[in-house]
Amino acid sequence: MEDFKHAPLDQSKSSFRLLRILPDLSPAGSIRCEIWHDDIDAEYTCLSYVWGSENDTTAILVNGKIFTCRKNLWDFLNVASTKYAPAAPALWIDAICIDQSNIPERNQQVSQMGEIYSRAAAVLAWLGNNERAQDFCNFATRLAAEVPCNRKAVKAFWWNHRSKAMETAWIAFWSNAYWTRAWITQEIFLARSFRLLARETEITVAEFDSILELTFSLSTMNVRNVHGSEQSIDQLDRFRTYLKIVCSTQGSFDTWRSLPGSEKGLWNLLQSFTGRESYIPRDRIYSLISIAEDGGTIPVDYGVPEDEFVVSLVNALRESTCLCSIYRLAETLGYWTLPSDTTSVPPTLNVVLTAWPTKMTRRKKSSKSADCTNCGDKLDLEARGRIILCMRSMCNHQVMSHWVISEGEIGCARLGILRWPESSVTQETEVAIEEVEETGTHNDTSVMKSGVEGGCRLFSKTPYLSRIRVQFTLEGFLTTLHHTKNSFSSLEFCHKTKVRPAGIGIESITMERTGSSSQSSLEG
Repeated sequence: MEDFKHAPLDQSKSSFRLLRILPDLSPAGSIRCEIWHDDIDAEYTCLSYVWGSENDTTAILVNGKIFTCRKNLWDFLNVASTKYAPAAPALWIDAICIDQSNIPERNQQVSQMGEIYSRAAAVLAWLGNNERAQDFCNFATRLAAEVPCNRKAVKAFWWNHRSKAMETAWIAFWSNAYWTRAWITQEIFLARSFRLLARETEITVAEFDSILELTFSLSTMNVRNVHGSEQSIDQLDRFRTYLKIVCSTQGSFDTWRSLPGSEKGLWNLLQSFTGRESYIPRDRIYSLISIAEDGGTIPVDYGVPEDEFVVSLVNALRESTCLCSIYRLAETLGYWTLPSDTTSVPPTLNVVLTAWPTKMTRRKKSSKSADCTNCGDKLDLEARGRIILCMRSMCNHQVMSHWVISEGEIGCARLGILRWPESSVTQETEVAIEEVEETGTHNDTSVMKSGVEGGCRLFSKTPYLSRIRVQFTLEGFLTTLHHTKNSFSSLEFCHKTKVRPAGIGIESITMERTGSSSQSSLEG
């Protein structure tokens, strides 16, 4: 029997594929499905699920031909083939309805995924073939049916029926891998209605309302005693966040759209929904673009290397990007060291910051320090270096407000060494620097020729404020953030709380392919 092959979609319109699970097995005992092309206005249900291991697969028949799917999806198809027979609904399941081997189609369908989920009649979440999770779903059905949905009644019902087995079932439910899956954020957010299936037991919003009250009734101490780790508290918090969305599904997206723009941008979403997992790191970004206010500026392309993906993303969001947002991006992707690509020159990042040039020689006691007119913190004029960068001019949530560059020559874009204060981790990052503009005045005698290849060093009797362009390799910038990650007072994003001075921030991010004289069009 031949393998199933997808017929090409018409990408000139909102075309996609739907499938239906057929009630009867094949003569050989295989699950059978039929698949067809349809318009997005059709009636259908979207499946939300964890893909599972690529090493655990089972064959089914799609339009009479062999299709290999992963075990967790097969488990769902097996349950659904009997539970929803004979009138099985039309389903959209990404692993089958998207030709995963066709990158242009994947790009187009992922870009359209927000519309696919928001137009579906329902989103059905599959929690897997987990008996303990099913036990809790059965308990939740009784809970919703027998007691009013208020915290006091729910708590009393729990303690009256509490047992070791029920505690295990409760933990199996909220710690299920499903709740860590990156894609469920937009799938739940965009759902018109949301149902959950664990083995053969299905629960709806009525049960979720009671479960949400239960999460507030049980203290974090109860959770820690049962599960035994601080990580479990984070998992429960994440689970509770999704429950809140589910319980307000009908109006959640409209409420989201009414928020100020900066509160619903991608950087803010990465802060709000942490700990989300995916096999492909960039899916942690793509899974949010349908609900992010600035998501339309982010191109979906599974064909580009990882370094080019990072460059295109930062460039697309350059105006709202600062240190803490790039820190969150690196943490989300797990890219403290950028994946290497031998076909490209390492990407470079140009950042403009306010800076204080300082003298290397000793000063009079009265001039060893001064207040930074940008952030108000003390400037150490005896710092080991010639340029003090005010990082708070770009990122308002830096505890360590000043970084130091030494061995630099302002005005001729020479290489410098970025060093952090003595109290921080010892690390050096090579950068290129040049002065953009002078924003203060100084005595003419404060500019002196150094005699080093015609460059000039700035020796200021009275420190003055400048704008300095610092050029990092992107990997060097990520390394810098990784070694200073404890210097952030908060990961709430600066663009919500402070307007940066004009001209300060990320100026451009560029990269070149080797063997090409043209620069990538990613520069802003």
